[in-house]
Amino acid sequence: MVSGHLPSELSKLQALEILRLRGSNLLGSIPSELALLTNLRVLMMGDNSFEDEVLPTFIWSLTNLVMLDMSVLSLQGTLSGDKLTNLSKLTSLDISENRLSGSLPSEIGYLTDLGKLQAYFNHLVGTIPSEIGYLKNLTILDLNGNGLLGNIPTELYQLSNLVVLNFESNKQLRGDLGPLCDIVTENSTQELKFRVWVYRELSSENPNTIPCYCCVTSEITVGCHE
Repeated sequence: MVSGHLPSELSKLQALEILRLRGSNLLGSIPSELALLTNLRVLMMGDNSFEDEVLPTFIWSLTNLVMLDMSVLSLQGTLSGDKLTNLSKLTSLDISENRLSGSLPSEIGYLTDLGKLQAYFNHLVGTIPSEIGYLKNLTILDLNGNGLLGNIPTELYQLSNLVVLNFESNKQLRGDLGPLCDIVTENSTQELKFRVWVYRELSSENPNTIPCYCCVTSEITVGCHE
């Protein structure tokens, strides 16, 4: 296992495509010279002890990335929609367990290859952008533990490949997930595999809030069963 400080000399490996350093007990700052690794397709830096307080700006220049893991790094700041569009090849984005604030930018809709979006346990606020409906390949959407509010966009109903949807602990979210459950179940190639987590008042305040024929409402879990 790698540990200590990440050497800037790593940037000399300009043919490098995969850099997996998650959970490696790394310290110090993430060297900006990593911007030279323009062939990177996989960058996993999560769960380390870097000193960086914001997302490193060099990330936005790594336009060939398909997998980015910057989770569990205590990062602050906001997500820049304009810069996020540079990473249009992403299939997996994990920025969970940080201290990111602001809203989820509408430009997230440009990442049309995205299959996994994990941004749980941050300080995100505002509404869920309707542009999320463009992410037709999403299988996992986890926004648990934020401060999102308003109505769940009906564009969510277009995400028929979803396997996991987690909105738990967003106490001010409201909406009807029934049509989404129906669509996912109808198009599922596996037996009723869809799982949903929501704040319990979303389901208990009104018994018809999530009128899904295959779903059973419990404390905070709505799931499809046999």
